Amino acid sequence: MPSAQELEKQAKQLSTKSLLAFRFSVDHDQAGITFDKAAHLYKAQSKLSDAARCYDLSAREHQKAGNLFHAAKALDNAASAFRDLKDIPKAIKCYKNSSEIMLEDGKMDRAAEILTKGAKLIEKEMTKNSSKLSDEHKNQIKEMYVEALKMYANGDKYHMATNSFRAFNAFLLKNQMYDECIRNIKKQTDGYVALKQMHNVWKNNLSLVVVQLQHDSDSIAAEELHEETLAKFPDYSATKECQLATQFIQAFEQNDQELLDSTIQDRDLKYLEAQVSKICRKMTLDRRSTTTTSAPRQKVKISKVKQQTEELLGGADEDDNEEEEEEDLDSLYEDDNEEEEEEDLDSLYEDDNEEEEEED
Repeated sequence: MPSAQELEKQAKQLSTKSLLAFRFSVDHDQAGITFDKAAHLYKAQSKLSDAARCYDLSAREHQKAGNLFHAAKALDNAASAFRDLKDIPKAIKCYKNSSEIMLEDGKMDRAAEILTKGAKLIEKEMTKNSSKLSDEHKNQIKEMYVEALKMYANGDKYHMATNSFRAFNAFLLKNQMYDECIRNIKKQTDGYVALKQMHNVWKNNLSLVVVQLQHDSDSIAAEELHEETLAKFPDYSATKECQLATQFIQAFEQNDQELLDSTIQDRDLKYLEAQVSKICRKMTLDRRSTTTTSAPRQKVKISKVKQQTEELLGGADEDDNEEEEEEDLDSLYEDDNEEEEEEDLDSLYEDDNEEEEEED
């Protein structure tokens, strides 16, 4: 069996013309196959740099021969070699080129799959020795996920996009890109609606509330997302996910750690996506921002979210609620009365002072 060096030499000869060797034409197809064989042998010998070079040459020859599928496959292998060499820019470039060639060959699903696989592998490789990715690498990985999901959406292949959506959500949450994650979950929900997988729609609706609260503990923003979902999906109000979302919002509105603790212990939360479920288990009120508070809203009226929770849990005593509202309003009136009394006393003192001045 010829060595890797011999195969590489043969491939170069097949890909070039030579008057001395009486080669008046080139055989791109055979050259691509031979370069690929040489690359496999180099990889087996752990000569990754040589393997990556031969895979790249194989892709070029296959592309010239019109074998787009084999060209894309060779570039995919080259990307893996560059990734193992820690040459991330070249690995990303190869993954993207491989995806473009596969898309040109009419294999949209395979093109999206290559981008998703590449993004996941690069993220894994980069986080082996460091706790955080650089902003440049984050943006590059994000672009690969976004492009893959666009391909699935354009081809109405939502049933094939599940893994890409979930992998992208996990990446965004790990890197605290909460706004991007909320947008991605909404697009993912559109896919579930198209597939008529309403059980996954309900899980995503709960995930939106959890991610928003994890982002900035803003119960008002979380409540707006919740009400938007209820308006769009009326049947959602009767689900366990809706009840849990309502309890999360109520716990943050009322700063009720006990309610939050009982909510995050619910066993149904483990059926959410892994990274979202992990956030639920670690959620606490201690990280709340002092600038975010919903107390003024609670003094005058009970929030809509609390009413929804009471309905789902069998309802609360309406008389107690009315008494609480009256007490809050009475306290407000008492404050106003105290201010008026202070103003009256001040005016009396002023009158007495004026009379004393006149007598002097």
